[in-house]
Amino acid sequence: MGFKSANGGFPGSFWESYSAFANTNGGTIVLGVAEKNGRLFFDGLTEETATQYKKNFWDCAHNRGKISACLPRESDVKMAQIDNSYILICYIPRASYEIRPVYIGSNPFGNTYRRNHEGIIAARMQR
Repeated sequence: MGFKSANGGFPGSFWESYSAFANTNGGTIVLGVAEKNGRLFFDGLTEETATQYKKNFWDCAHNRGKISACLPRESDVKMAQIDNSYILICYIPRASYEIRPVYIGSNPFGNTYRRNHEGIIAARMQR
């Protein structure tokens, strides 16, 4: 599971996490939550902002210029309210062997990520 703050807008690093989860064992990205020193802090997103981020997610996920494969189904992306803050929960399934690697943009070289025990790292692609 990964947490992403969205205080300043939809985070670009979201797509690195998407690539990493898709290229390893899948996982969940929670948008609108910051993790600091092992504690979680909600960004205080409004319902309107969370709805806009959900639309942004789907627009980008279906854009092959942004990410090479759209893996989630509609039911994999949900909004939730906790106290007065909204979050966006995105389950990213593992990509099948035929689709991997999943990468950002139109070129897999330098734009492919995976997870290991230390976190998200850039995957080395061979030419």
